Amino acid sequence: MFEVRDRPQMVERALLVRICFDKREEEESRSLLNELAELVGTLGIGVVGDQLVRARETQKKFLCGKGKAEEVS
Repeated sequence: MFEVRDRPQMVERALLVRICFDKREEEESRSLLNELAELVGTLGIGVVGDQLVRARETQKKFLCGKGKAEEVS
């Protein structure tokens, strides 16, 4: 695994996605997403957006629903 600081030219911006499986977890998930945005910002990586996604089931390959995986790609 390489460190972000080793190859800063490769990492320019980030889209943050948090998967939430239970509606009761949304508030905590939003808080964690905000914290992640702050951490990414301290690395000097620009955050282009964030999405809190509610999923009923996951695709093992992507850890999110098929529709969200297609949208993000």
